[in-house]
Amino acid sequence: MSVNDYRTPAAKDKFEVQQGSSEKSATFIFGNEDHTLGNALRHILINRPATELCGYSVPHPYEPKMNVRLQTYDVPAIQVG
Repeated sequence: MSVNDYRTPAAKDKFEVQQGSSEKSATFIFGNEDHTLGNALRHILINRPATELCGYSVPHPYEPKMNVRLQTYDVPAIQVG
């Protein structure tokens, strides 16, 4: 097996929500996703009037997950996301 034959194992969870310090912030964790969905979703959410901050990250290429952080002005983050 060569170095380039490594296959990333599938994520255990397809979707998870971690509540932030208040109801106006949350982190949405998507399993088996990457920059393709992350950038598109960030663009859609940042253009909503209730969104104060939105960003995404892929922790590591061999870790099969993508995090989307969302903070809102007045409404709960779960309602915007």
